[in-house]
Amino acid sequence: MSVDFKIKQAGAALFMLVGFAGAANAGSLDAPQIDPQPMVSSSGWEGYYAGARLGFGFAGDDEVGHRSAAGLLIASPGTLAMDGGLVGLRMGWRREKAYRNTSVVFGGELSYERGNLEDSFDKNGYEASSKLDNLWGMRFKVGGTTPSRETLFYGILGYARAEFDYEVAGATGAEVIDLDTNTDLGGYIVGLGVEHKLSDPLSVTAEWEFMEFGSTKLTDSAGAVTSATPKFQNFSIGLNYSF
Repeated sequence: MSVDFKIKQAGAALFMLVGFAGAANAGSLDAPQIDPQPMVSSSGWEGYYAGARLGFGFAGDDEVGHRSAAGLLIASPGTLAMDGGLVGLRMGWRREKAYRNTSVVFGGELSYERGNLEDSFDKNGYEASSKLDNLWGMRFKVGGTTPSRETLFYGILGYARAEFDYEVAGATGAEVIDLDTNTDLGGYIVGLGVEHKLSDPLSVTAEWEFMEFGSTKLTDSAGAVTSATPKFQNFSIGLNYSF
């Protein structure tokens, strides 16, 4: 075998080796790149927020009674079942703690509402009416998010202070009551809610609450007594802006 033939064989082998190397390198450059999955992070529930809500109060229950100045029950002519719309403003602050694939969120909120929540009756010789003028609330909310951290479910516990216009007038025999007063009553709030992020600062809410204001004795100028016992449920939707 001649020297020239061996040189030609070596050159051909070298040429093939370079070609294979180039093809392999090109293949590695052209191979599709797989991006890592993005990490799910908190959507930012912590901090201050302010918002507004529109609600409807229903299932009111306030049994009207008439007692003498000595405390004797004279009559129970009927029940005031207040209902109607409410509109209000709120502001609050909350803290967020991440745990695995969810977050625990808790905080406090202040609110003010007005509306036409009212009822009246005229029967059994008596006229009575009750109307809510102003409603202030302090709430503590605590709950957890879905794995995406975009939706928050929570419970509500709070204190409410409401101003009511209250009227009761009527008579049974010689016993008469004629009451027309404006009274402030304190009560408690319990409820459930859900809030969903529309964007980084904006979120929408839906809440159900039950409010009860205990029993407060009201006395007219002659000493006749009735007890205000308002309570009602409220369903609302709202919009929050987080800072």
